[in-house]
Amino acid sequence: RLRESEPPDRLDYKEYLVLTEDYENELGIEISAYLLLVKRTKEQGISGYFQRPNHAWSAVDNHLTTGLSETQPDIVESYRKTDYPPTAVEALSGDLAPSYNEAMPAYAVEFKSTNGDMKEAKLQCAYDGALMTAGAYAMHIHIGKPDDNFYGRTQAPTVAFNGETLNFYAHHAAQ
Repeated sequence: RLRESEPPDRLDYKEYLVLTEDYENELGIEISAYLLLVKRTKEQGISGYFQRPNHAWSAVDNHLTTGLSETQPDIVESYRKTDYPPTAVEALSGDLAPSYNEAMPAYAVEFKSTNGDMKEAKLQCAYDGALMTAGAYAMHIHIGKPDDNFYGRTQAPTVAFNGETLNFYAHHAAQ
């Protein structure tokens, strides 16, 4: 599939690195990168779809969260829970809805400062991705699709970024 836009040239990338080299916290990196990572622009709004920064997934309640703290991605994009049929929301509850009005996140981003721990970001992405994949599986079963149509296929992309290194992770379920 072809890109819808041209990638930044080398000079733009070097300017970005100069801009972010002195950021010593996650918020600085998040602010500088946010517009580069979001899926939509003002011209391409998607009905019922939104971004939310730094919001805990307090409604997730399944076997993956037992004994663990709530995940809180730095950026998440998802559809609004109120846009799903009430029967799906009721049947899937915590698997579908990470928080009050988020449902089935499309992707999540974890930021670190330029000297931040990318191993921690990878671990956070793994947790985010596991929860997103579990929610996707619950939805898959709810709509009556067979298991072989689910396993081994990417269900949850996550991103870890520290201003220099950008890691993409594709999460899926194994049978």
